[in-house]
Amino acid sequence: MDTQSSNTGGGENSATKVQEVDIQIPANPADPAFFNLTLEARHKAYHLLLDPRGTKTLVVEPPNSLDAVTKLLAISEQVRDEVTTLIASDYKARIQAGLYYNLKLEPHTIAVAGPKKKSKRSKKQDPSPTTAPLPAIKLWTLDIIVFTAEMQIRVTANLNFKTNTVAVRLPGFEDGLAMFSSNYCDHLFEEFEEAFLEPMKVFTGKEGFDGVMLEDVEVLLREVELPCPKYFWDNDELFGC
Repeated sequence: MDTQSSNTGGGENSATKVQEVDIQIPANPADPAFFNLTLEARHKAYHLLLDPRGTKTLVVEPPNSLDAVTKLLAISEQVRDEVTTLIASDYKARIQAGLYYNLKLEPHTIAVAGPKKKSKRSKKQDPSPTTAPLPAIKLWTLDIIVFTAEMQIRVTANLNFKTNTVAVRLPGFEDGLAMFSSNYCDHLFEEFEEAFLEPMKVFTGKEGFDGVMLEDVEVLLREVELPCPKYFWDNDELFGC
């Protein structure tokens, strides 16, 4: 696999970084000589392929960073084991979620395409847009970004499945909270945190839970019931209206 073709924007910077970590052969996991490198060097090569910018974030919406993951997992069993372990320990996923009129969440691509196409499709057709299968990886941290129909970010939530904690931000709304009492503000943030925390606990409470799979995220989102505090949502901006 070529680092320059696998990652948009990798280019010369990726090649330079590979040299800096003393990898004397092309960072190509398909080359048998790749396994002569130390595990640390292989990890650095995986990082360059997965995320040249060094954010350790997998973006789960088009254009996404999952193509590199899929290609790596298909190379060999050893590469698959090393990459999935690395992702589980070091990476988080960033998920865009679309908001429906009932304050339920869907993955953003489904929220945008679903309602417009349902009436035009036959009952035998799947109303969801065609997407490539998600790679079989697990993560412990998710960043969920909630968009309205006008592509405004209203909520960002960081879910940590190891510590069972949620940190919520309300972008662009923090300044507007100045008109309310501190008690109301605290209550508002608690409501949003609890909305994500409850379904997260269902996942972590399962016997043998060992990280959330990307394929489970859609189910997780549908279990989130966002609060509806006065002045916060504009019904004309919600998906599905």
